Amino acid sequence: MTLFEKPIIKKASDMEFGDIIRVEYGIDGNFCNFVFESCNDYNSGRCTETHFHKIGDNKSDTMYEFNNISKVTYDVIGKE
Repeated sequence: MTLFEKPIIKKASDMEFGDIIRVEYGIDGNFCNFVFESCNDYNSGRCTETHFHKIGDNKSDTMYEFNNISKVTYDVIGKE
């Protein structure tokens, strides 16, 4: 695993499997680091569905953002 000195902001279309993302997850102020797997348009463009797994684990999970995929960005802090 490689961590970057400064986060890189990437659009959804630029994301790669294995990018480590820092996201606010669940409640406000709860920041977590996950390994990005994929993302796609969800609910006719009203949401973005992101597939990820925890660092050191292979079990996939899904989170949703109430934003069109063309507007979604990720803070990439490293590479798995």
